[in-house]
Amino acid sequence: MAGCPLALRAGIRPGMPLTEATALLARRPPSLHTHDPAGDLAALARLAEYCQQFSPFVGWQTLGPRSIAVPTPVPEHLFFDLTGVAGLFGGEPALARAIVTACDSLGYAPRLAVADTPGAAWALASDGREVSTIVEPGATECRLRPLPLVRLRLPADQIEVLGHLGVSTVEQLLELSRMGVAERFGPLIGLRLDQAMGEAEEHLVAHQSATRFESSVELDYPAASHELIDHFLTRMLEQLAPALRARCLGATLLRGRLSCDGGDAVTFEVHVFRATHETAPLAELLRLKLERITLLGPVRRLYLAVDRTAPVGWRERDLFDEDSRQEPEWERLIGRLTSRLGSPALYGPVPVADPIPERAYRRAPAERAGRARGVSTIAIGHRPWRLFSPPIPIVVTCHRTQPVAFEWEDQRHAVVRARGPERIESGWWRGESTRRDYYRVETGAGRRHWIYRDLNTGHWHLHGHFE
Repeated sequence: MAGCPLALRAGIRPGMPLTEATALLARRPPSLHTHDPAGDLAALARLAEYCQQFSPFVGWQTLGPRSIAVPTPVPEHLFFDLTGVAGLFGGEPALARAIVTACDSLGYAPRLAVADTPGAAWALASDGREVSTIVEPGATECRLRPLPLVRLRLPADQIEVLGHLGVSTVEQLLELSRMGVAERFGPLIGLRLDQAMGEAEEHLVAHQSATRFESSVELDYPAASHELIDHFLTRMLEQLAPALRARCLGATLLRGRLSCDGGDAVTFEVHVFRATHETAPLAELLRLKLERITLLGPVRRLYLAVDRTAPVGWRERDLFDEDSRQEPEWERLIGRLTSRLGSPALYGPVPVADPIPERAYRRAPAERAGRARGVSTIAIGHRPWRLFSPPIPIVVTCHRTQPVAFEWEDQRHAVVRARGPERIESGWWRGESTRRDYYRVETGAGRRHWIYRDLNTGHWHLHGHFE
């Protein structure tokens, strides 16, 4: 149940049973409408297009780190990127008034907030206390502290559990240990808090009107050679690139279809590691994909579409370094391997906020791992890049608490330098506790190892090497 402003003034509240709501409006029979999510989304899209007169980037979706799964609720809002725009309207207060007036003229009752981050703007606008709220630069945390946790766009079940623990506001959440919250609830709470405060990335996905980036070619004479087909696909990319470049968008997924004589068709898709509108890298990926395609006959018609796009990221360039204008080699390598082997064949590590070393990373597809900026408790240099799974049992000789030698692979290794212990423990809510004392040791041969003593059993293990 939801209602218009007149219904809200009569006492109607979201979620109220229909019979109770109609009873409150007995003197004035209401107009009832069935909820239409698709219709709502279409209306929101039309409003976004209308509001593009105030900002070139208007939408309801945002993108954060790909290493963290973020729930996508039903959109009931619009984000505006006002960077460099407010001055054209006489400042942020004047622009806010213009947006509110425009929405009022369409029959909407808007609540608007201007803040440093999308998360903070959403929190203050959804609070609904004022029609228009403008947060001064640097005052975000002060304005967010008294708000309830629901303003951080958190799942209802997590808000309920935190409420049982006596945590109901952003200020109370800030007083908790970040590592403890991540251990108990996962990374989403920390991500939403960081996004609201401007300490984690969150990019606006601009709504695009029904613009299709596609091209097709009908051949007078069917093409049977891969070289000729590659030539036509490259020309089609050259036709699509200006439209992408004009919108500051890059392709992340290409879909194509090769229609052969006899009615048969071959379809393919090419995943792009990093969004680009440059023809050369896209043509190279298409060429690699084409090498693996078996044609069902001479190709009569070619179709190519950019099925998924993303904003193109700009890199700082050196003034006199021409190489800085080129795509990094490692990105090109991942792109070529993904195109040749398929996305599931490549994966990389993504850091996870977990003190237990073997749980501090998770495996993710290479295209996600390369973009991920996950939360990690690991300090670079304090953890080896190579870990043994499972850790290898060893026999250690100690002087007091410090290891002076250990036996591994039937050899005795003298320890010339040891640093530690570093105590690592798991949370009580995980059931059986993990309690370890880690040492970084260096042998007489100059090799550095990472060993630990299990405090539950007293046994020693070799967990990794520092290469």
